[in-house]
Amino acid sequence: MNNNLSKQLRRVDKLIEKGQREKAVSLLHELITKNPDVPGLYIELAMYYDDTDDTDKAVDILRRGTQRLPDHTNIKIELAYCLRRDENYQESEQLYRQLIDAGQNDSAEARSSLLNGLAEALWGQGKEDEAIENWQTALELDPDNEDAAENLFDYTGGFEFPGTPQWIKDNGGLIHGVLASIENSAKETFEPDNEEHITLVRDQYNIAIELSGLITSEDMMYDLTMMTIYDVYAWLFELPFTLVRFGMVDEALKMGETWAKICDANIFLGDRCVILAQAGLKEQTYKQIEQLLSAFPEDAWVRIKIGDAYYELEEWDKAEKSYYDILTMPDNQDGGDAATDRLITLYRRTGRTREADKLEREQFQKIEDMEEDVESFGSEEISQTQRTQKKIGRNEPCPCGSGKKYKKCCGSVT
Repeated sequence: MNNNLSKQLRRVDKLIEKGQREKAVSLLHELITKNPDVPGLYIELAMYYDDTDDTDKAVDILRRGTQRLPDHTNIKIELAYCLRRDENYQESEQLYRQLIDAGQNDSAEARSSLLNGLAEALWGQGKEDEAIENWQTALELDPDNEDAAENLFDYTGGFEFPGTPQWIKDNGGLIHGVLASIENSAKETFEPDNEEHITLVRDQYNIAIELSGLITSEDMMYDLTMMTIYDVYAWLFELPFTLVRFGMVDEALKMGETWAKICDANIFLGDRCVILAQAGLKEQTYKQIEQLLSAFPEDAWVRIKIGDAYYELEEWDKAEKSYYDILTMPDNQDGGDAATDRLITLYRRTGRTREADKLEREQFQKIEDMEEDVESFGSEEISQTQRTQKKIGRNEPCPCGSGKKYKKCCGSVT
């Protein structure tokens, strides 16, 4: 690529950065006209159109590229991808097969990538068994092919993924019920006066209880979360409070007690404690608090839940003490900010406005100090920090709190 063309492409990038997209597209078309034998220009323009969901135009540009440069593989690969995006699955399949046949001597990684594209085109046509076969072959060729791995997870619920535990395969009906429940929770705002929603919530409760009869260890729970799209934990943690909103308090309490015997007892019992308090069951709340303090004396979030329970009972002094205890813990597990927020809410609720204002100022100053500390680092140190931050795994819960896996939420935007 000559220097002048490189300069023009940098100009395209700057135009896009400034939001002058029409000028950028116009310049790319002009560059293709002047340099019709440069394959990267066709791909660059097609990628722009694809990014803006104008897939038809991306396909047209790539067809021009293949007509001009019929032996250029990368243009054909991009065309096969865009055809699939445009739901022209049959032509996409044909092109992928041609590329695979012509690339018998390609690297394992390259062939694995093409097989993944072929599998997606097959799945779009309803050829599910053949698609699964190709994804599995792609992973045999390149175990690090994340696209193939994610697609096999997403389209089959993990049931056909190499290494899927047999107990998940044997209980596909129940597992699909779990996934459907999580999907409904993610897209629905359940209303207690809606008969259909009442049925859905009760069904979710029954599925959660049935699942508790299947899961016997934290290892099984881990396997299940790894084989599904959404975060099963987040759904199970939220469901008891949804049950309470629908007047199903007994069901919520039973669910918390049942799941605490399987995993994350501190969370399930902590939430159960709050629900008991919300229901006005004082003696049972006090008993649950004693059990929690005995089992998890140094757990900051257990202390927060205990404070929340006292708050629900309007026992302000005990709630305040519980929150303050967290602030004095040497390792409060990130619970300090949550405890401070709750103290501010408690002070405002009880008319202690000055104390609430003081805490808010201190919290605001703390945030400002942290921002100044960050700004005091040079750009090199900051970029180094960014490079060494732990990468969020595609199957880990999304940090935004949606309940979905990262790959299906903010990770898909990235």
